[in-house]
Amino acid sequence: MEEIRQRLEEARPRNWESWPALRKQWPWFVALGAIILLAIPWGIRAEERSLESASREALTDAGYRIEEITFTGRQATIVSNLSTNEQNGAVNALAAMGGVAKVTWVEGSGNIVSPTTPPVASTTTTPPEPGAVLTMTVRAGRLALRGTVPAAGTIRALADASEDFWGDNVGNQIGVDGSVVAHSWLGDAPGTVPILTMLIDAHLTLDADGATLTGGAVDEAAADAAVARLAEALGPDVAIKNNVVVSPLELPHFQIISPGDSTVSIEGTVANADVRKPIALAVVRGGEELEVTGKLQLSEGTADTYMLWRVPEIVTVLSSGEQWTLRSDGTGIGGNMSGGKAFTGNKLKPTAQVAELATVLVAFLEADPNLNISIEVHAEEREGSVDPDELAQGRAEAIGAHLVRLGIDPSRVSAGAAAGEGELLRFQLTPADQ
Repeated sequence: MEEIRQRLEEARPRNWESWPALRKQWPWFVALGAIILLAIPWGIRAEERSLESASREALTDAGYRIEEITFTGRQATIVSNLSTNEQNGAVNALAAMGGVAKVTWVEGSGNIVSPTTPPVASTTTTPPEPGAVLTMTVRAGRLALRGTVPAAGTIRALADASEDFWGDNVGNQIGVDGSVVAHSWLGDAPGTVPILTMLIDAHLTLDADGATLTGGAVDEAAADAAVARLAEALGPDVAIKNNVVVSPLELPHFQIISPGDSTVSIEGTVANADVRKPIALAVVRGGEELEVTGKLQLSEGTADTYMLWRVPEIVTVLSSGEQWTLRSDGTGIGGNMSGGKAFTGNKLKPTAQVAELATVLVAFLEADPNLNISIEVHAEEREGSVDPDELAQGRAEAIGAHLVRLGIDPSRVSAGAAAGEGELLRFQLTPADQ
């Protein structure tokens, strides 16, 4: 036991011999701790100064003048005399910048350079939640849909409305996000699709600020009509920014004649090759061995209108007849077919080809409320008790009734028997003031 005690006594000095050195170094540990404690608020203040600088720059770029802006963490206090609408706009600018959690408004002195009176009142504004947004753009006869909406039902309704006017030429890239705000225009958005057919290179944006309509119009009346229809579709509570301008371009015109002798003549002027090509292809597909003379000329001074992009569909239907024509002066369009499959036997009901033609004509009528349509039919003499004039009248009225069932006001449709020879179907879309 004595030997163990002696060993412990000998070991004790060696275990504690470094303690005096450690005691001399404790001030350095204290200093390091102090530095860490000081660095935390310094870093917070540095972030606040960065937010102050960035926020002031963002508000200046957005056109809002303020007296002072300070931050406590990510909460901003702004001294200014902005109106309520201006305050909302400034909050949107800060929300777009990011990093700001809350904004408190303090009434200012009116001196932008250096405020001289203390704040007397304050209000608190929370940055707005993201809202639904839609854009609709027409280029080269194709409608592009983009944006974010809170429910898939809106996408389906827009797709149906778009198909009625552009058929398969629709690109739909609208996404669904249930957290976005449903603005007041959301349910009326499908009703805005027809307005895009009235303009050249149309673009419509729907967002938290309302509607912004951009594009070209053939004249002042067309521009006013497009904006008026947009206001009617969206209602009085949706603000509209009108960026529509009158275009210096001329209207396209053309005529296509197939006299029934395996020849087709084409002439006229259109905007570009993208318009001309599908029309030319539709003509060629109408007959196996057609001799085509002439062609549509291209002109940079000609407008690219909605009507031209639906012409190939009409050509496809008319070319099922032995003889047919199609003409347009840019404001209206008309055509006829004889010897084709418009009707069967003594029946009044139109064939599938005529129903297809009616669908395209309805799109034109809905796109331009100023257009009216006339339908004329001629029937041949027949054996038995069938009166050809009564048959022709009944067939014309049957087509007119079909247009009405598709949604056209009966006052815009006229139908009657036509003079001529053979089985003839004629239609004419004409501006109401002509």
